Amino acid sequence: MFNSNKKEARALDKFEQQMRVGQDARRGARRKEFLKEVLDHYKDFMEFHKRRQSKIRKTAGSVKSHLE
Repeated sequence: MFNSNKKEARALDKFEQQMRVGQDARRGARRKEFLKEVLDHYKDFMEFHKRRQSKIRKTAGSVKSHLE
């Protein structure tokens, strides 16, 4: 009876360890995906504002040349 309890305890420990490893892997994958989305948003944000500044500069230059 004592041996079967030890076997069950070992099996339970192994199962819990597998669950923890699986959870850690999923957590890492979610974090990696989140960071990727943040970086993609940053790139899109910077590109948008760069294009916007360029358009404003171009318009200002044409207005300035038109007034001179």
